[in-house]
Amino acid sequence: MSKVEIYEYPQTIKLVSRFIPFAIVGAYIALLFLPLISDEISVNPSRFLIIILIAGPIALLFATSIHFMYPEVHVSGEQFKLKTAFYESRWLRWDQIQDVALPESRLVSQIVTVVVRDLPIIYWFIGLTRGFWGPAFLIHSRMRNGSRLVRRIYNKRGDLFSARPQ
Repeated sequence: MSKVEIYEYPQTIKLVSRFIPFAIVGAYIALLFLPLISDEISVNPSRFLIIILIAGPIALLFATSIHFMYPEVHVSGEQFKLKTAFYESRWLRWDQIQDVALPESRLVSQIVTVVVRDLPIIYWFIGLTRGFWGPAFLIHSRMRNGSRLVRRIYNKRGDLFSARPQ
C-alpha cells in the first residue's frame, strides 16, 4: 500500500464534534427527569411518553450526525476511508463516489458534499440534509488541506463536477 495522506480538522473542531453529541443527549436526559424532580412542572403522562418516543431518537440522530460530520479522510493511492473517534470505514474506491456538490457561492458556504455508496446509514442523514438521496460526508473549509482533497477528488472523478474547484 502506498503512503497514506490524512486530511483532518483542527483539534478544537474535533473536540467540539465529540462534546456536542454528549451535551445534546445529556440535555435530553435532564429534560426527561425534570418533571420528576420539580413539583412546579406538571406533565400529562401520555404527552410526556410521546415526547420521549419522538424527541429521543431525533436528539440521538442529531447528536450522532454532528460527530460524523467531521471525519478524518485517509487517502492512499486509488482508495480512501473515513475515520471518526467511534467509526472507521473500510477502504473505498474513488469510483464509489456518486456525486460531488461544490458550494454555489464561496461567500455563502464553503462546504463540499461528497456522496459515496457503501457508507453507513448515519451518513444518509448527512446526505439528506444536504439535498441528496444517498450517504454523504462533508469537506468544510476548516479541514486542513481540504482544498487539496477536493482537487484530488476532482482529478479522480472530474466527471462529477459541474465546475472546476478552486
